[in-house]
Amino acid sequence: MYTHHKYQEYSSFTITAAIHAAVVLGIMFLLNKTPIPNSEATSIDWEQITQLQLTETDTLAEHQEAERQAAEEAARQEAERQAAEEARRQASEEAARQEAIKQQEIAKQKVIEEKRIAEQREKKRKEQAKQREKQKEIKREQAEKQRQERLEKEALRREQAAREAEANARAEAQARAQAEANRKAAAEANARAQAARAAAAKAQAARAAASAGNDKNYKQGLYAAIQRNKRYPNREQQQGITGTPVIAFTVLPDGTISNVRIARSSGNTALDQAALEAVRRVGHYKPTPNSTAMNTSVGLEFVISRR
Repeated sequence: MYTHHKYQEYSSFTITAAIHAAVVLGIMFLLNKTPIPNSEATSIDWEQITQLQLTETDTLAEHQEAERQAAEEAARQEAERQAAEEARRQASEEAARQEAIKQQEIAKQKVIEEKRIAEQREKKRKEQAKQREKQKEIKREQAEKQRQERLEKEALRREQAAREAEANARAEAQARAQAEANRKAAAEANARAQAARAAAAKAQAARAAASAGNDKNYKQGLYAAIQRNKRYPNREQQQGITGTPVIAFTVLPDGTISNVRIARSSGNTALDQAALEAVRRVGHYKPTPNSTAMNTSVGLEFVISRR
């Protein structure tokens, strides 16, 4: 602003000097060009020159005033511009200050929010840790309870096992005592049975000796009756097929023959069937000796007679 004002003063001085120079040159021109015949004429000319100088001076004063007013207006406008610039600068600084305050408030709120979130997280972490510890405590209590239950069950099991072992020991002792008593009783009974069997064996031997001849004669007669009922199958006889099937059967006490069966096959079905039929044809024989059932067997020989 100071440089601009000095520039305006320098411009006004230059213009004023130029005007004065122009006036002086005009007066000199008039003096050189205008003839001076007498002193009266010369006086009039000096008045004109004076009037001209006054007019030029007024014009210069007016011009200077106009320049002064223009300079003041320019200074006023420059002051207004600078004031507006200062107002804009202050407004900008105020806006920057408000923005800084806003940013500080945002940062503060952010810090507060982060702190709140951190506190919530810490609170949640502590609650979770507390819950985990509580769960661990519950698990420990449950484990201890289960351990106590296992110990109680084990104690009951041992007590029951001890009672069972004691009962088994008593039972085994009783069983051994009973077994010993039974053994003694069995030994006594066995001795009596052996004595009885020995007596019975003697009696049986006596009876066997008495009836041995009867049994032999009975079987010989029975086998002879079966031989008489034997029939040689024609085809096998013609073909020269021979064999000796063994037939087993039972003779009931009344002499009835039952349970007839092949004890050993001859290898030929027709011969086996002929042997079975021979026994079955007898059907009933004399009552057995001693009136007891007799299991016996007979071999029936099928051979071709050579003449």
